[in-house]
Amino acid sequence: MNCKLMRKFMALLLVFSMMFAMMPAMVWADSSADRSAKLVEEGLKDATNYWTSKQAADFASFDNEWYFFDLSRAGVSIDPAVVEKYVASVTETYAGRLTFKYTKPTTLARVTLALGAVGADPTKVGKINLVEMLYNNKDIGGDNTSNEAMWALIALDSKNYAIPAGAAWTRDKLIDATLEYQNADKGFVLFKGGKTDIDMTAMAIQALAPYYNKNAKVKKAVDGALEFLKSNLNKNCQFERKEQGGTSVISSETSSQVLIALVAMGMDPLDANNGFVKGDKNLLTGLDAFRVKGKGFKHVASVGVNAMATEQAMRGLESCRRLSAGEKSLYDLSDAGNQPGDDTSVDNAKKAKQIVSKMSLTTVATKTKKKTVTVKVNMTNKTAADLKSIQKLGYNVKYSFYSAAKQNGAYKVAATKKANSYIFAKGKKGARFYYKTQVRVYDKKGKLIAQTSLAKSKSASQAWGK
Repeated sequence: MNCKLMRKFMALLLVFSMMFAMMPAMVWADSSADRSAKLVEEGLKDATNYWTSKQAADFASFDNEWYFFDLSRAGVSIDPAVVEKYVASVTETYAGRLTFKYTKPTTLARVTLALGAVGADPTKVGKINLVEMLYNNKDIGGDNTSNEAMWALIALDSKNYAIPAGAAWTRDKLIDATLEYQNADKGFVLFKGGKTDIDMTAMAIQALAPYYNKNAKVKKAVDGALEFLKSNLNKNCQFERKEQGGTSVISSETSSQVLIALVAMGMDPLDANNGFVKGDKNLLTGLDAFRVKGKGFKHVASVGVNAMATEQAMRGLESCRRLSAGEKSLYDLSDAGNQPGDDTSVDNAKKAKQIVSKMSLTTVATKTKKKTVTVKVNMTNKTAADLKSIQKLGYNVKYSFYSAAKQNGAYKVAATKKANSYIFAKGKKGARFYYKTQVRVYDKKGKLIAQTSLAKSKSASQAWGK
């Protein structure tokens, strides 16, 4: 073999060696994504089972805010009568009880988020304006806990509520108040001078995330907080933290709060480049270790399922689902119900959501003469009638089209259109792709108020011919 031929042979050998070296990693990445998507789907299903196994009417009162927030954000149908009873309970509560229990910022923030999620208006709770009570609250900063400032900011930003001139707390002041609770190790604390806490660090990031690219102080603080979280990640991608009394525990709630924080930053927790993956372990596998199949989530491994662990896991998993689907983040309620002052009524929004929550779509995929794939909603008489009812309420309907490489894989949205069909023009010859469709309902200002569950959408598949 001459030298010239030998050089060509060695070059080809090098190329093939590189290709084979890459193959296992590529296969692992695909299977990991499928496995992670399944953990989100199964976790949300089990968390939903926890709540739906109970009587909804038992939650129709003040102090059950996370029930309404969690189920609404996850697209789970709640009986409108139960929602109305809950809103009435909140109104009654604030008509006569303005003691610290009801006016503390974390309580006001929680109620504001719940009301916003179900389409009610926290600025009009009878004669009380909960948003005003937040931005004029005297129990933020100073010797108060850090979560008062953090959650006030999250609630005020949830629907971009206006803060008038002269208010006790502006957004900038709330940001500064939150930053005062960051320790030298870059983690955040509950009380000034206290020990750094992972949960509080995650919540601080959630509150500060919208300002990361706007405020240099916030960017520096959040970058440090993220490094602090990474440094406390164990080999199973879980976190050990100190509880009251000094006991060290590894809890599901901490994993949930960190998931919410990363997604609030627009960071994919499954992307190893973000620093929260160790081998085949990630934050989702860490959280899933606390799941009890069909029942919900545990606080720690040694105890049974409980409400707090399940509600926080539901929020963490819903955050991940929203990131994957390209939807609004968990606490961005601009896609939930009506903004104060919208010209469509809350009652109509509830009716539209109720119709959408009961819809189950079937997808049809056919090859065209050009060997592309047309995907459309199977428009049954019932589906057509439901959509017509929604439009009569004053809402606009659009259709989103998703594809995945595997039937139970991670579906990614390709387009959202007014038409109920869409042509997928790209594909690999011989490869089979799976498709799902989704109905999205918008108000007159273009805000998303409801959408069908992608999990309930029946998929269709086609093998590519070109």
